[in-house]
Amino acid sequence: MKFIFPFFISLGLFANPTFNSYCKKVSFDKDESIYNEIARLKVDLANSKPIAAVADEALGSLIAKKSPVVTSWIKRRKLDVNDPVNVAKQWRLYYIENIVLSSGTFKERPKVIQDLLDKELSKVFSELYTKNKVALLENTFKLAKKSALSVLKIQLGNSKALNEIENKVKAINIFIPKKVSGTKVAQAPRDFLEWGFSYDPKSNEINIGLEGLNFAYAKYRSTLVSLMAHEIAHSFDSCRYSGFYKSQNPFESIQKCLRNSTSAGAKYRDDSQLNFLVQNKVLTKEVGENILANPTCNRSLYPLPGKQRDQLDEIFADWFSAEVVAHSGIAIDNLRSELCLDKELRKGSSYVSNKRRLTSIYLTQPTIAKKLKIIENEYRHCSH
Repeated sequence: MKFIFPFFISLGLFANPTFNSYCKKVSFDKDESIYNEIARLKVDLANSKPIAAVADEALGSLIAKKSPVVTSWIKRRKLDVNDPVNVAKQWRLYYIENIVLSSGTFKERPKVIQDLLDKELSKVFSELYTKNKVALLENTFKLAKKSALSVLKIQLGNSKALNEIENKVKAINIFIPKKVSGTKVAQAPRDFLEWGFSYDPKSNEINIGLEGLNFAYAKYRSTLVSLMAHEIAHSFDSCRYSGFYKSQNPFESIQKCLRNSTSAGAKYRDDSQLNFLVQNKVLTKEVGENILANPTCNRSLYPLPGKQRDQLDEIFADWFSAEVVAHSGIAIDNLRSELCLDKELRKGSSYVSNKRRLTSIYLTQPTIAKKLKIIENEYRHCSH
């Protein structure tokens, strides 16, 4: 899950009285030191001799070839071609963010650049993931995991599905980055700089990127439990269940409810272009068949940008996390207060609006609603 936080909480844009009432009582503040440190890191890397040399060489080559790539890049950023120093400066930052730190390119870099990235990112990780914050993250994860297992037993009873899911959840751990070389960070360094919490199915771990440190404070602990439980739920959401579990999905009735307009109203995936993509060999026939067989799964490049991605799995993860928070008994001050922030979603996003997530999922959960003294809500809670 990637977090991008605006600087303000907007209440006037929302008419829902339950949402407005709750959001007036809570607060969320970004930890600006995180973003300042990331910005400093990128500038320092961009201006380091080994990276600046490679970036400048690439820019010079593209300009010499009159490449439309660099011409378009300059126009989009409204840069003055008569100010080559600034053009080079901006290009180096672009090169760092989109090439050097991008997914799957670390091992392709010269060793001097690999060593530099490892040294500088390790330093940032050491400074920002303090002992106190790591301890809070680890202790909160233990609570979230313990409560998640309890909720599963309550929801599913003794069943084959419980055994399958339980085995997966018991093995989940968190991953807090310390260095780049020899770790999963090397696969996508930028993700750990810009993302918060993300479930990694390959290692069965919850990756905690620097964005996640916004919540590494005692006042946001209930939100931290929620975010971790959300990622735990992705280990058995409808997409992964259809592909990796043998028993029947035990949450089908819940997920059907979450599609309803009286709840979160999770939208279905738009497959209107699938046949076209297969017929024109953009996707292979086998991939197309796999996509159809798993209707709630989204891929990195499917559906195409602007087309509706399926929203069920993100909503289901929210639903499960609300159940976990309620069961944990933790104080719910500032619970998911970041969802009061006005966040613009891309067209076709796999998320519903922050307002809908907060109001239809978290504020309908009976135990949470009772603690918050919420009497009325236009949405209903989904339960077995």
